[in-house]
Amino acid sequence: MLKTAVWMLSALFLGVFLKTPIVQAQDEGVCNFEVQQNATAFDDLAVISGAGIAVEDVKNLSAIARTTTDVDIREELLKKGYDAATIDAFLDNPENAAALDRAVRPSPSSDILNRAYALLESYGLASGALVELYPLTSDYQAFYDNILARGLSPEQADSLAAASLGLAQEAQALGVFEYTATLDGQDLLDRYGYTNIGLNEVASQLNDSDALRQELLFEGVIGADVDQMVSDFETLRDERGLTSGYVTAWETENLTYILEYYGIPSGVAINLAAQGDSEAVSDCLMEAGFDPSMIDSALLSLDIYLFGNDAEEALLDAEQIFEAALIDAGEFALEWGLANEDLFYLSQHVEDPDELRQVLMDEYGLTDEESELFASEFEGAIFSEVLGVIDPELEAYITEAIDSIEKGEVFSLGDDFSIDDFLSGGNDGSGGNDGSGSDDGSGGDDGSGSDDGSGSDDGSGSDDGSGGDDGSGGDDGSGGNDGSGGDDGSGGDEGSDG
Repeated sequence: MLKTAVWMLSALFLGVFLKTPIVQAQDEGVCNFEVQQNATAFDDLAVISGAGIAVEDVKNLSAIARTTTDVDIREELLKKGYDAATIDAFLDNPENAAALDRAVRPSPSSDILNRAYALLESYGLASGALVELYPLTSDYQAFYDNILARGLSPEQADSLAAASLGLAQEAQALGVFEYTATLDGQDLLDRYGYTNIGLNEVASQLNDSDALRQELLFEGVIGADVDQMVSDFETLRDERGLTSGYVTAWETENLTYILEYYGIPSGVAINLAAQGDSEAVSDCLMEAGFDPSMIDSALLSLDIYLFGNDAEEALLDAEQIFEAALIDAGEFALEWGLANEDLFYLSQHVEDPDELRQVLMDEYGLTDEESELFASEFEGAIFSEVLGVIDPELEAYITEAIDSIEKGEVFSLGDDFSIDDFLSGGNDGSGGNDGSGSDDGSGGDDGSGSDDGSGSDDGSGSDDGSGGDDGSGGDDGSGGNDGSGGDDGSGGDEGSDG
């Protein structure tokens, strides 16, 4: 069975998310945003509830998918007491199965994954081969040799390689195969027989081998396995960029998929996380005009990420989301050779891709093909999804992130940083400890929040393990198809992602 711990690889997504406008609500109030209800989500829930499957059980499946690689939806529903014949009749209908899969694992994978699986299967290869083959698509000879080793003829290998490379280019532009290093991390735990341990449970210690060793022991790994497992995780960290920040970026990307699935602007992710509990988020969504009939379903999904449930603790908090977005912005700027002011300027055009492409060609000299790739990566990048239209208040934060990445250091907002100060408008975004800002919002003569514009302790970066492939995007999962890699663990499997 195809591994499903990584939601990016869900195979049954046949619909298309309605892209919601990017919204930055920090200056307007957390609930002052526009909801654009996604008809797909309504239809999915109608199909599922029509079969007598409770929304709560669907969301419990989502929680299980976080910590179990081979999630058998049929078996889990049987455990819940559903009739076997009813389940089989429901899942035997491809449209029903797709609706349930979308509700359990929202992702923008669309039909490109199905096309990739169908292509492999047409040559007699298992769909699981995709995880191993995709990173090789940048090296035709390596890809070709791998296919030959699987028993295909030279003619078949050449034909499959050509078709696969075309799909790979589409996938890279869409960010379909982001964060696949997380799949390797979960597989590592499973390979040693610890299927009860989810990658997210050890993620915070991935940057520190000693701390990781202690965490594995705490989670129940026996002493005889620990040293080799730590060594294997070190290899994934060094070769695949599997750091704490990489996992945080992956979780953040998944959160944006959930928000988009329900028609909630991903630009309010930080604000919602800062609410503290489901009741506050429910009140906020109702105030924003969210359909009451969808509240329970949306909250059950969001709780898994932001507030936890009976099975596990919360996966993300507001500061982690903000930090992942800043690192992503820094990596994107470095990848494309942009200055901060370029990010600020171009973000104002991201809601109109045609306009953005024209600006890139007219003012930055990019070719039509280059501008197409840039616009696609910019729109789908974590920082663009979460931060929305970037303003100068973020300059010092992003500058600190860029500086850390260039030095190969782990970026962190620091212990003195408070997301509440930032969201309330008291923190001018400069990285200053007092977060008080000044009348003009600059926090300092140069507008940086400190005399030299460098920011201060709250944005200087510290070794908390947050950095890494934060999600700049990349086939492998770096968040923005960036996969640019870097000592901080930013690069992903293939680089430069979801």
